[in-house]
Amino acid sequence: MAGIGNFTSTKQFSEDLNICDCTGVGFQTNQLYYRDGHRKNEHELEDKSFHYKPDDNIALYGIFDGHNGQEVAEYVTQEMPGQILLGQLSENSTEQEIREVLQQAFLAVERGYFQTVVDPFLAERERILSEVPDEVDSRSYSFSISDQQQLEALNKGITSSSSVLVVLMFYGKLYVANAGDCKAQVCVTDPHYGVTEVIQLSVNHDLRNEDEIRRLESLRINVSRLQGRIGNHETTRCLGNYLVKGGYRENELLKFALSEPVVAEPEITSFPITESTNFLILLSSGLYKALEEVTQEVNRSLAQMIIEEFNAQSSLNGVAQAVVDRIARMHQEVPRVIRREDMTLLVRNFNYALRGGLSRSSPLSDRYVRYSSANSNAYTPTFTSPQDLSGDPDQFFDSESTTETDSSDSLSQIKPNSPEKIKAYVDFSNYYKALETNSEFNESVFSLSD
Repeated sequence: MAGIGNFTSTKQFSEDLNICDCTGVGFQTNQLYYRDGHRKNEHELEDKSFHYKPDDNIALYGIFDGHNGQEVAEYVTQEMPGQILLGQLSENSTEQEIREVLQQAFLAVERGYFQTVVDPFLAERERILSEVPDEVDSRSYSFSISDQQQLEALNKGITSSSSVLVVLMFYGKLYVANAGDCKAQVCVTDPHYGVTEVIQLSVNHDLRNEDEIRRLESLRINVSRLQGRIGNHETTRCLGNYLVKGGYRENELLKFALSEPVVAEPEITSFPITESTNFLILLSSGLYKALEEVTQEVNRSLAQMIIEEFNAQSSLNGVAQAVVDRIARMHQEVPRVIRREDMTLLVRNFNYALRGGLSRSSPLSDRYVRYSSANSNAYTPTFTSPQDLSGDPDQFFDSESTTETDSSDSLSQIKPNSPEKIKAYVDFSNYYKALETNSEFNESVFSLSD
């Protein structure tokens, strides 16, 4: 079992890729809160991420939210870049070819994980279970302490999984491939109104997604009996977790399904990069859930904090980490909340000014921010399959009453009072004349100001 998650024995393709210097990452490990104020980690950090930029026209970003261990997230981090960037694309690749490369990359990485990691675990588990007499149910059989411990480790290994979100920047366009519940957003400046707009580029794959419900029902699964979970899993798409993939027939509620209920196939959207594109945001589900327990206006609060930290920090890592730290502090103050998950935030800057150390009352923070779902009239991402995303780009809501429940949040605005010019009520004309004609007075003024 010592080899679980150890994939560094051979040189990985990703080790030779250039890091994207226009990206910042922040993270915090999960926490269990105690009534006396103490906190501790429940498990090691299971989130992973990367940000590579092989050349000026191509870059690859990813965030991976591991579940029941970091094995799959770690494997994906090391294997996914090679599956996408190692000779599969050229400058002349069509959009359909790019989407096909992304889709096949997800499937190939999962297939590789099952072959190299899960298959040996299953073989060892079968060897131990074969020692149980045929007339005895293995669930009631008394294994030796060593066999019991090994079975527990093997079962954890085969159920490890990860939500996977990858963004490929390819010759002026973003291609977002998502399987699970990580989130992608892009922040742009509306060319007509000059406001900052945040657009969702991904949707969650879970039992609140109507398209996913219809897909499961087409497999003859009674979704009403699942109670929000598919076996031991929350999302309807992920990489890993054998029990909801090849082993789904071991589950009473899933055993009659026509095929695997949880799939690794990503949903893919595209979005053009223009002069109005400010920055890209990728976040793990743990960060979104933590902020959701703090405020109903999740997207509004997250975007506003990022903009504020652009004004306050001197580096992009500082921006991302400061936002994560702020969310962690706010979450600790929420009554009756006893834990939070791992949190990771990735911010890729395109055209937004990093004004580290300047006052937060700078012109940037005087803009108002607008948020929309992926069906914005101004910027419409292209989905591989149609999504009925709610939200009317022409509808405005008061920031005090706006509520957000998932990635298809309705558009909201934060709009300050319109600035008005106020006439001066003191006449300084004599003062300015004195400054121009009295050199001694000028010198004294400048010496005082120094």
